Amino acid sequence: KLLQRKVFFTVHDGILHTGEKNFIMQFFTNYRMKYSDSLIYLTKYVKRLVEEEYKIIKSSYVVPLPIIENNFINVKKNNEGSRNLLFLGRIDKYKGVEMLMNSAVAISNEFDKLIIAGKSLYPIEYLKHEKIEIKDKYLSEEEIGELLSWADVLILPYTEATQSAVITLGIYAELPMICTNVGGFSEQLREDESFWCEPNKEDLAFAIEEAFKNLEKYNNIKSRLMEKKNELSWSAIAEQIEHILLS
Repeated sequence: KLLQRKVFFTVHDGILHTGEKNFIMQFFTNYRMKYSDSLIYLTKYVKRLVEEEYKIIKSSYVVPLPIIENNFINVKKNNEGSRNLLFLGRIDKYKGVEMLMNSAVAISNEFDKLIIAGKSLYPIEYLKHEKIEIKDKYLSEEEIGELLSWADVLILPYTEATQSAVITLGIYAELPMICTNVGGFSEQLREDESFWCEPNKEDLAFAIEEAFKNLEKYNNIKSRLMEKKNELSWSAIAEQIEHILLS
């Protein structure tokens, strides 16, 4: 701004999640949004939240998160008969890990193993169960790739959300996902590109059962994710950004 140049600011969350509330972080986010010339949102959902909560209404664009690639992922061509569930990523209160564990224990005969992998940001009372493995740690790129190669279903049991980079990893791995119908998830994945559920124990348990029993739907989702990789490639998203910057 001091150099009289046009400033674009990419808004990730806009409003911090439950458990992440921090006055200083929110202040600087608001400042950047207010004084930028244009805003780039990752979902329409976040754009609406910002405009309703902070009344920041200005020139803006919506550009989706591009695919996050991981060279350690071995993409499965089809379901190999295993029933492995994976929760991946930093663990915060809004991500529904406790709900996931309770759902999994209630239907433990419906899957082989659940791995919850990622560093927790608050004290969690993990349930002890023979089919649940906890990896409470920061993960390397190789570990992430190995886990996504091992999994048959990636699960995002969030109670609130804006958008998720984990979904883009799932798309890259062509890995069918179970997602709660919250926030901007429905903008990242269409209705026929995920097993959808409401953010409660019963609905989540039903979605887990369906993911491993409805093989036709599972394989259809897998095929659609393969196509979606091109739609959200870095080159495709970069072209959108270039067009915005030059407009």
